[in-house]
Amino acid sequence: MGKIIGKKLLQDISKMWCDPEAFPKEEIENINDPILILAGDHDEASSIDECVKMFKLIPNAELAIIPKAGHDVYETKPELFNSIVLEFLLRHK
Repeated sequence: MGKIIGKKLLQDISKMWCDPEAFPKEEIENINDPILILAGDHDEASSIDECVKMFKLIPNAELAIIPKAGHDVYETKPELFNSIVLEFLLRHK
C-alpha cells in the first residue's frame, strides 16, 4: 500500500514541479498550515515569479528570496538559510 501512495505522491509532485499552475488551485488555496517558500534569486529550479505565484495562492504562506543564491542556497548560504528557517519554525511551533 505504501508504494502505491508513494508513487501517486511522486506523480502529483512531479506535475506541480514541472508546471506549478497545473496543480489544482482549489487544493493550494485550502492549505491552512504555515508554509515557507524559500528560494535563491538565481534559483535554477524555480523562478521568482513561480515562487510569488505560489506565495499569493497559499493563505498562510511566507516568502523569502535570498540574494545571490541558487537552488542550493542551503549549501552556499547556510547561515542565512538556517536563520530564516529557524525563525519561521520558532514562530509556528
